[in-house]
Amino acid sequence: MSKSNPELVALRLAIEKAGGQVALAEAMNAFLPDGRKLRQGNVWSWLHRSCRISPPDMAIVCEKATGVPRQDLRPDIYPVEQAA
Repeated sequence: MSKSNPELVALRLAIEKAGGQVALAEAMNAFLPDGRKLRQGNVWSWLHRSCRISPPDMAIVCEKATGVPRQDLRPDIYPVEQAA
């Protein structure tokens, strides 16, 4: 996957808005309902290995924590709806 793909750009924006990888993980933890905990290593893996947030439901959590739309973070799962 290209390092300039739109999902990666959105992820980088989320990291920047949160104040870094550690801060993003901590901000997202506040919105996790089921006791899961993210660590900086999870964010690093998204950034350097998968080049996208995974699993896809984490895009919703990231959106809540940073305001970066889930449609930008995972357009394959949350497509932008077309206006009628």
